[in-house]
Amino acid sequence: MQLRPSTEFSHGELASLFTAAYEGYFVPFSVDETTIQFMVDVFDLEPARSLVAVHDGVPVGLANLGRRGARTWLGGVGVVVTRRREGIGELLTRGLLEQADAAGAAAMALEVIVENRAAISLYEKLGFVRTRELEVLSLAAGESTVEGAETAPVDVARSLIRAHRDADEPWQRDDDTVDRLLRRDPAPQAMVAGGAAAVYRVTGDNIGLVQAAGDEHDLGTILASLRARGPVSALNYPAGGEVARALRSAGADVSLRQYEMVKPLV
Repeated sequence: MQLRPSTEFSHGELASLFTAAYEGYFVPFSVDETTIQFMVDVFDLEPARSLVAVHDGVPVGLANLGRRGARTWLGGVGVVVTRRREGIGELLTRGLLEQADAAGAAAMALEVIVENRAAISLYEKLGFVRTRELEVLSLAAGESTVEGAETAPVDVARSLIRAHRDADEPWQRDDDTVDRLLRRDPAPQAMVAGGAAAVYRVTGDNIGLVQAAGDEHDLGTILASLRARGPVSALNYPAGGEVARALRSAGADVSLRQYEMVKPLV
């Protein structure tokens, strides 16, 4: 078994392998070349330090490394169906930890679905510790008569969010990610109500809640305005936090729960 850098493969090859590696997973999904490029650009994945497992010339798994300074994270690891339970996932994860250490990282983070006991056991074996629970929430579209939310410049909303957020953002939604999204089309938009603010991104009919902070009442006002425009999706908000509570109060469903896990490297 060889571990080779992702730079040796085209985006098309990586997309096909990524899709095959998540077949039958708790949340299967399909990845194309555009998605791979999005992940590299927006999430700061490092193809030169990301890995592909190759056996007899055939790619059988991959692991993506994201890095911002001393922070790194596992941006997806998977093995094709026919080669699972052979230790390839562990080999890839260990290899990624070595890459992160060589890059001078202080820690590596990851998220794992709470029902994925096998993966949790592996990560604990490798020294990762659970730090918090994150929720993926979905709020159906619906009419609203609630008033009080206003559109605002994104930089104004971001200042309010930085002042009022009650927890660190996961890497998928942190400030660097918002910086990257602002350079893409469609660019994020923003809304404020009282002391609360939200940055969101509209793709098709969906409204992705990128960041939000404030008290539950004012957040509810913003959510009422957003859902009047379409369904709202919210990725990896801390369970029990103000945003998750506001979403639940508005009627959102929790579609997925994940543990955030972190391993110190120094």
